[in-house]
Amino acid sequence: MIGRTIGRYRILSLEGEGGMGKVWKAEDTLLGRPVALKFLPEGCTEEDRARFLRGLRAAAALNHPGIAAVYEAGEGADGPFAALAWVDGETLADLLARGPVPVSEAIRIASAAADTLAHAHAHGVLHRDVTARNIMVARDGRVVVVDFGLAWREGSTRISSRGTRVGTSGYMAPEVLRNGAADARSDLYSLGVVLYELLTGTLPVTGRAEARDYQTLHESVDPPGRLRAGIPAELERVVLRLLEKEPEKRYASAADVAADVAVTLREGTTDRPAVEEASPASHRFRIPDRKYVAVLPFLSLSSSSSRDEPGELLAAGFAEAVSGELGRLPRVRVFSPSTLGVQGSSPDILAIAARTGANLVVTGSVRRVGDEFRLQWSLIQPATGMQLAAEVLAGSLANAFELEDRLVAGIAAALGFGDEVRTVRVRARGRDPAAHERYLQALGYLRRHENEASVDGAVALLERLIAGDAKVAAYHAALARACLRKHQLVGGSRWLSQAAGACDRAMRLEPKSPEVLLTLGEIHTATGRPAEAVAAYEEALALREGDADTLVALSRALEAAGRLPEGESAARRAIRTWPDDWRGYNRLGVLQFHEGRFADALEAWREVARITPDNARGWYNTGSALYHLDRFEEAIDAYRHAIRIRPTARAFAWLGTVLFYSGRLEEATSAFEKARDLDPADAMGWGNLGAGFRWTPGREAEAREPLERAVHLLRDRLAENPRDAQGWSHLANWLGTSGVSTRPARRSSARSNWRHSTH
Repeated sequence: MIGRTIGRYRILSLEGEGGMGKVWKAEDTLLGRPVALKFLPEGCTEEDRARFLRGLRAAAALNHPGIAAVYEAGEGADGPFAALAWVDGETLADLLARGPVPVSEAIRIASAAADTLAHAHAHGVLHRDVTARNIMVARDGRVVVVDFGLAWREGSTRISSRGTRVGTSGYMAPEVLRNGAADARSDLYSLGVVLYELLTGTLPVTGRAEARDYQTLHESVDPPGRLRAGIPAELERVVLRLLEKEPEKRYASAADVAADVAVTLREGTTDRPAVEEASPASHRFRIPDRKYVAVLPFLSLSSSSSRDEPGELLAAGFAEAVSGELGRLPRVRVFSPSTLGVQGSSPDILAIAARTGANLVVTGSVRRVGDEFRLQWSLIQPATGMQLAAEVLAGSLANAFELEDRLVAGIAAALGFGDEVRTVRVRARGRDPAAHERYLQALGYLRRHENEASVDGAVALLERLIAGDAKVAAYHAALARACLRKHQLVGGSRWLSQAAGACDRAMRLEPKSPEVLLTLGEIHTATGRPAEAVAAYEEALALREGDADTLVALSRALEAAGRLPEGESAARRAIRTWPDDWRGYNRLGVLQFHEGRFADALEAWREVARITPDNARGWYNTGSALYHLDRFEEAIDAYRHAIRIRPTARAFAWLGTVLFYSGRLEEATSAFEKARDLDPADAMGWGNLGAGFRWTPGREAEAREPLERAVHLLRDRLAENPRDAQGWSHLANWLGTSGVSTRPARRSSARSNWRHSTH
């Protein structure tokens, strides 16, 4: 598209892309001014076209400095397009990527946006998608509300049918989620979400889309003052009023919002910078003594509109290398990118923290132009979304080693280690910077180990590196892991043999390398040789005594070998060595639970919850132990606490099952309904709901529809996996007719037919 001319507009660059199309910067060749050209995506429907034109007509009817003017609309070879005034600036989403904004700036932006919405509403136009991505701050400070693509004029015919939800999850008002109905107060709710985000750096609701929607409908919002000090009480009152769940409790008009927000600006604020920029390690927030650090995949920011796959792999490799080096620091436990399973460019940091127990998160990005790099990293406190420290580094392939050393040193300094950080790397590595780049790319491929093509790419890169320099143990160890991943994907003795050979060569080069021994243990564990895995892990422990990762891995291998008492001993050793590391307690609880020692498992998992109270895993597992001890009320409390941390369909299903067997049928059915709403594709959710209806007096007739839906979904699943014996059992149960009981699964007296999942 770049260089093409559409009408009188010459396209210069791609500026944005989303579900509603692409936005290009272009030059108006007649008037010599920049414009924004917006195109609908390929394959758009007639409804999409109608909605697009409706939004343009709505925006064209408005004349306000806070709204990008519509210059022209037309039809080109690539479909319908619109030419709009160019806004030279950045979106609030871009601004928030650097952390929460000063309170006074948040007030100014919210006041200006409210004034713009007041103008639109006065002319009968609703925006319907007010988000941080649809509000821009120009270089001259002007606040502009953009993308009226979902807008419509009151009194006009709706394109989408009533009840269809339009908008962005996390920003949509409760009434829009319930039935698609929207009015001016729905836009005000979305503006309240934006203001909350500006002040705290996070949305008032978190998690995946379904979890955010559930919280929007049912959960109260934490006041922003709990997440950030210095927010004026009057401003907090404005935010909470905007976020009222009932429209009639919100402001009556955007003009009233603008007036109230402007008052807080005139009265002054107690601004303090969210991030001090004196150095990477200077921050005003206390770094916790117990450091559980999640290193997210680094993003590759391409300098062009095309995908930069080498840059993506390099960014992934940097993140993996950083996680490995941080793991060497004392009192630091690291969750690497390959263990997090993060997808997409905007991961939910709070959900990751709840799942792993991380209290610190490292994010980063790499922008590559030729051989030059610009690398940016941030240290974030997930509980608040606050950025604690950040740094931008510049370098090239010629000094890639130095760049990586500076990256690790900066993050370690921010964690409070300062001079303890060794700038000379422990692991052996090649001398060629270009080779090191390929090594990092190979690590990036290995992060996608579920994809055979990615694994093949890693194998090819590592084999070429070894052909050029066979004396680098890290190359051989990485090749061993790559060959193991290939074996796990395709089977066959060839890849196992190659993995063992590569690991053996790494051992000869660095016989005292705990990392190589851990790789060997992983190979043995994955291929069903737990005894050999145990030997490898024990040798690694002899070299790195008390390493928590190795002790937990050893415990798993001992359990797989049937040596349960020794597995428990390894878990207890991890606890003694690292009493503040929750993973040792969790591993101990899993062992005890699998042995039927539910009371002992309960004590272990309660320690997990004590050490990391925001770790949903500890509370889920605690609920499982309490359930098996028939302590239903306490199990209910534990599951509800886990749901407050991270609401999931499975958690509601577990809660509903315990409520059912406590005789609280209405509450159980309500929990099953929430599980169904969060995951409508889950057969068990529908089956449990049908069971709840069947056994709840007066609601028996409602059981038929969910049970039929459960049967339909389960038959599809059984067609893919006909060996699922439990699935066939559930299917028979749901197909039962008169006189056949249909209950949520309950474990037998022998406690073997059904158990909650533990992990």
